[in-house]
Amino acid sequence: MSHDVRVLLVDDHSENLRALEAGLAASGHRVVAVASVPEALKLIGEQDFAVVLLDARMPGMDGPQTAELARLCQARGTPIVFMTDECKARAFTDGPGVRCSVECVSKSHAPQMLSAKVAHAHVSDQCGRFFSLSLDMMGVIGFDGRLRELSDSWEPTLGFKRKELLGMRLEDLIHPDDRAAALARVLELRAAAGAALTWENRVLRRDGSCRRLLWRAAAFERDEVYYAAVRDVTERWRMEESLSGRAAELERRVNARTAELTAANQELEAFAYSVSHDLRAPLRKIDGFSAILERRCAGALDEESRRLITVIRGGCAKMGALIDDLLAFSRLGRKDMMNGDVDMNELARTVLEDVLKQEAGRAVEVRVGPLPNARGDAAMLRQVFFNLLSNAFKFTRLRKDPAVEIGAGAAAENECVYYVKDNGAGFDMRHAGKLFGVFQRLHASEEFEGTGIGLALAQRIVKRHGGRIWAMSAPGAGATFSFALPRAGKA
Repeated sequence: MSHDVRVLLVDDHSENLRALEAGLAASGHRVVAVASVPEALKLIGEQDFAVVLLDARMPGMDGPQTAELARLCQARGTPIVFMTDECKARAFTDGPGVRCSVECVSKSHAPQMLSAKVAHAHVSDQCGRFFSLSLDMMGVIGFDGRLRELSDSWEPTLGFKRKELLGMRLEDLIHPDDRAAALARVLELRAAAGAALTWENRVLRRDGSCRRLLWRAAAFERDEVYYAAVRDVTERWRMEESLSGRAAELERRVNARTAELTAANQELEAFAYSVSHDLRAPLRKIDGFSAILERRCAGALDEESRRLITVIRGGCAKMGALIDDLLAFSRLGRKDMMNGDVDMNELARTVLEDVLKQEAGRAVEVRVGPLPNARGDAAMLRQVFFNLLSNAFKFTRLRKDPAVEIGAGAAAENECVYYVKDNGAGFDMRHAGKLFGVFQRLHASEEFEGTGIGLALAQRIVKRHGGRIWAMSAPGAGATFSFALPRAGKA
């Protein structure tokens, strides 16, 4: 099988040159043979070679020419294989500013063994070039825990020179608090039979600061090494820590706010209980004693006295209605919703019957159009229709031809729109922002009765359903109240 590798062979003995050239050529390599280092320097400067085979016993091997050869090979990314019984390559390849890929092989090896060494040097050089291109940190670590080969990207990450890192124990770089867990993961690699594992740990830089690294590594028993691809994730980790801290602070604030709301709800419940019991009792006494006084002294009371008693009893009734509305408004936020598909046609029909009974004796023209079904709590939605219809009938009381209409408007895909329209007193849209506030009234109580809570209650119900409510009007031209609800079947 041909390796197709271009080899420069440097040896001052012609017999060696011919024998090695023949052996390498037989293995498929393309060989260029020279007898001196100056010749080799000239050829390397002009041509590309995959590897240089150099006789380590040539005269002047420890001199400047050989060091220059090593530097030139380094610049061109060409590995050197020294042919000698005792490798002396370190004498110049570890010198200042010199770094190249070095292999040593005995001259006594058969050409087939030498060919394998050449191919291995070529592959090792290709791996080194790949290491140099990687944005991540690439490394080879022996089973003894020492760093054997590293890409240049380790230097800026850890603050050590690459040559300082080579031979160091991995354990010495890991943060003391992370060593036990990291070494346990390394042991797992041996049991994983070549499968890659991923983990994170902190490492120490030269200056004592920490970086957090993401490791993905695999163990290879044949070579007794771990291959690792490592990524610096310190900034991501710091961001996650920051977000975690913010989340914890946000959770603390939410819990504090929840506790405040719980306390406020408890106070509201206590207030509702007080309103329901403590305020109703004196109201019942005032109304009851006024009624007794009216009966016992009916003959002795003049017209003004009877009017005053009527005002007192009317005020009690109004206060009672206000208490009922306030309690309904306060309890709405704590009431569980019973969601389901609601037949809005049937709901509008039953509510209209109740309002007509309440308005008995009045001739009001009522039109009801077809209404699509909605999704929600039927009892709550009944209250919305009741409040809006009651208002429509109330504010048409001064009209000679009162008319009320219930219908459905244009809607989006997931919602339905309903409206209640009247031709009553109407209001100025400049004050529309007050409509849905508690105790907000746009008409005098002497003109139109009411507690000022009905629309606020309707808005709260609609919002609990995830809907919206709005109004359009003009003074003397009636009003249209519309509200949107989720369409039936949209749970």
